[in-house]
Amino acid sequence: MMEAQIWTAIGVLTTVLFATLFYLGARIDAQGVRIDNQGAELRQSIDRQGPELRDSIERQGAELRHSIERQGADLGARIDSLTLEVRAQGRRTDALVDVVARQGRELGDRIYELAVKLDDHLRHHAG
Repeated sequence: MMEAQIWTAIGVLTTVLFATLFYLGARIDAQGVRIDNQGAELRQSIDRQGPELRDSIERQGAELRHSIERQGADLGARIDSLTLEVRAQGRRTDALVDVVARQGRELGDRIYELAVKLDDHLRHHAG
């Protein structure tokens, strides 16, 4: 009699265990379906937004290119203007160098003339 009760308990436990496994399997399958559905929705959402994002990126790229080109042209013009100013400064500097060189030659000539006069004067008083 005891043996029948033990086998009955084992049968009940086995039945509960298998029922639990089938229940959990069904739940896992349902979760898998939900995950697959959410993945499909996400893919569709990304596919829908893709062209919009691509257009936005291309538009922003074009705006950035235009801004860079405009700034490049402005900088190019400013550099050209500064180059002309530097060249003009160079010409003025060259002219000043010529003036200083001429004045140096004139001063050298005058110093030489004074040296000759001083030598004559010293010879005159010495002898």
